Amino acid sequence: MSIIALAIADWIRFSEGCRDNAERFQIDDPLAERLTGQLRTAAAEQDIGKTVQAIMSEQTIFGDLAVRYPNLVQQVISKYRQLSTLLVRARAEAFG
Repeated sequence: MSIIALAIADWIRFSEGCRDNAERFQIDDPLAERLTGQLRTAAAEQDIGKTVQAIMSEQTIFGDLAVRYPNLVQQVISKYRQLSTLLVRARAEAFG
């Protein structure tokens, strides 16, 4: 399940609409407005777990996956944290 968790975490990062160099981009997805709203709310609270849980609870995308496989949600949270840490380091190096 680790590769699935990484793929979901990376997709959530993509859904934020921000490249690694901090450049914003438009997401072309019918659910983009709802997803970015959820991501902004969770980001404002600085709660990665809440961010991942909010997105993975989106029934139109994931169905009941988060309920059926809570361990997967925890793995996605872990991978998302790892990606976020790598991004912070990359930005620090690029702009430092």
